[in-house]
Amino acid sequence: MTIDHVFNVKSGYLYNYSIQQLLANKPELLIERINSIQDSLIRVLLRLLVTHTDLNNYQGLHDVVLTFLLLPLKEDTTFAIINVLVQYHIRDFLDPDIGRTKEIMSYIRPLLRIHDSQLESFITRSECEYYFSLSWILTWYSHMVYDRDDLLMLTDLFLASHPLMPIYVATVV
Repeated sequence: MTIDHVFNVKSGYLYNYSIQQLLANKPELLIERINSIQDSLIRVLLRLLVTHTDLNNYQGLHDVVLTFLLLPLKEDTTFAIINVLVQYHIRDFLDPDIGRTKEIMSYIRPLLRIHDSQLESFITRSECEYYFSLSWILTWYSHMVYDRDDLLMLTDLFLASHPLMPIYVATVV
């Protein structure tokens, strides 16, 4: 399978994602770095999909990869980190359907019941599902946490923890 095949058939439409939109909350970037980061982002994502033909892209994977590309790491180092993450920490989000993602999201209710029973009761009474936190979990909070140091601290926590740690964090945010 070639990169062109993956790009055009599997999920190429996702790579038309606006890099300016993705980087909008990263004002510390110099404009000349944006093109370089965009190129690296596309190469890392396509390389992942060529390496793991059984995996599918998901909206939010860009954000996880971008967190590492914004560090002073080589592109190959970023790929090596993400390559491990897609096999373990974020593997369940790379399925062709959202079955396992929904199952993971269902863990929020009992955890929230333990942490904040009043809030859990309110959410249950209002018949609200826990999908409000889906983007937090899929992007490892990069859409919610704008302070770079805080985002990197969360990323360190998630790397060093069980793959469900983003769910635990969702119950205390």
